[in-house]
Amino acid sequence: MAGIVVLDSIQLLVAISIFSLTDGLYFHLSETSKKCFIEEVPENTLVTGIYRLLVYDENSKIFLPANRFGVHIDVTGPDGSVTLSRIYAADGRLTFTSAMPGEHVICINSNSSAWYGGSQMEVHLEIRSGQHDYLSIQSKKQLPELQLRVKQLLTHVQTIIKEQQYQKYRERQFRTTSESTYKRVWLWALIQSTIAIFITMYQLLSLRKLFFKKKLI
Repeated sequence: MAGIVVLDSIQLLVAISIFSLTDGLYFHLSETSKKCFIEEVPENTLVTGIYRLLVYDENSKIFLPANRFGVHIDVTGPDGSVTLSRIYAADGRLTFTSAMPGEHVICINSNSSAWYGGSQMEVHLEIRSGQHDYLSIQSKKQLPELQLRVKQLLTHVQTIIKEQQYQKYRERQFRTTSESTYKRVWLWALIQSTIAIFITMYQLLSLRKLFFKKKLI
């Protein structure tokens, strides 16, 4: 009974981890356009994207599998370096490992041109951070079910730790930016006050000279 309780707890924690680290979306894309979006990723984290490309069929008025098309995917790191750039089939997955924490820009565009009549396409994309193909691992290493679940849980715990470290990294960046902004505002206020004082003194001296000249003093 205790073993069953442990297994259920592990499955629950893994399910919570998977739910919290998965982002799914879909968007429309024309043959000649490009769509980009930002994914915040911790350092040294495996990112997997599962995608599917559909094309609008004028006859049936629905989106159908785009077998004749492919997609070109570019991933740019926070420092502007190209992490991934290649052409994929219309249905598949992409993977990359982040070299540094921060915002990664993922851009998707069709590898076709307007020669096909500028077809409207629909892209379904699901981003998973820190997840591995555990079924493949189990088949290769012949791991028992419980051992595989424990390995899966440990991997997700490490991913959560990386997420927490990344949040601390963002907090440090925000604090540094706030302090820099505060210093700039304070310096600008000091400059404005100094200029105002000099202008006031100049006006007072000018008035004093004018009064002496008019023999009012």
